[in-house]
Amino acid sequence: MDFTGERFIPNNGENELAIEHFQRYEFAKEITKNKVVLDAACGEGYGTNILSKEASKVYGIDISKESIEHAKKKYESKNIEFTEASIEKLPFEDNSFDVIVSFETIEHVNINIQKKFLSEVKRVLKKDGIFLVSTPNKKVYSDIFKYKNEFHEKEFYKEEYIKFLKEYFNYVELYSQYFEVSSNIENINSKLAIKESEFLEDNAKYFVAVCNDKGKQHNIKSSVYVDKNNRYNQVMNRILNLQDEVEEKNNHIFKLNSELSNCDKEIKRLNTHIEEISLWAKGLDSNKDRYEKEKKIIKNKLSYIKMR
Repeated sequence: MDFTGERFIPNNGENELAIEHFQRYEFAKEITKNKVVLDAACGEGYGTNILSKEASKVYGIDISKESIEHAKKKYESKNIEFTEASIEKLPFEDNSFDVIVSFETIEHVNINIQKKFLSEVKRVLKKDGIFLVSTPNKKVYSDIFKYKNEFHEKEFYKEEYIKFLKEYFNYVELYSQYFEVSSNIENINSKLAIKESEFLEDNAKYFVAVCNDKGKQHNIKSSVYVDKNNRYNQVMNRILNLQDEVEEKNNHIFKLNSELSNCDKEIKRLNTHIEEISLWAKGLDSNKDRYEKEKKIIKNKLSYIKMR
């Protein structure tokens, strides 16, 4: 499958995008263990495969025939089943799933389809089931960076997102996903991490909502997904290189400005010289007229003398 920007494809070279997508599914594994799960809009199936490692059964659906055919070939497993289907009409019986996961889907459709999707989720989800759904924070993802994703039809602001989900679920627990520079001291023998942060959830790039009707708070552990490609140092090196380029360009601009200033001075000097020559030429013209008059007078006098 080729990466078009509409669906995430693993190993396409977009490290930041990969981290965001994989982290969401790793986050969901804490809830989907030993559960019957639906991955709605599963794309090429990488997330369905992640969930299948601990879930009892995972169903992946996507409207793209190409994606489903690709997923069936790439992720063969006894507890995975892929089906070509739309989120508008889920091809399952009522009360079929313990957990439904749908990451970065809802913003790709208009508000009418969003409502149909949520109604379908409620129908096929068990009464005590859990719905995990993520979407970009419009404030950060689009507004601040003045970015328009051509594949997005309806994005949400934080309060708007919560309000929409609460039209269908009694309880909505919101998690923030974002990139942050951090300093790490890692104990290779320990999985316990302590985090100190004053990050404001309004500044999240994405919101991940955990929804249910029982009012149960899940308190899923916060996670840090480390980029093994050392993206931070790559970015810092790029910044330093750009700073060097800017300094070099500034020096070149300074040199050009100096040359331009010298050119302006030379132009002024030449203009002054032209004015002086013009005045001198005017003086010549004036003298020429006087000489012509005197010449004419002399000729007249000579003619008069000859006549006598």
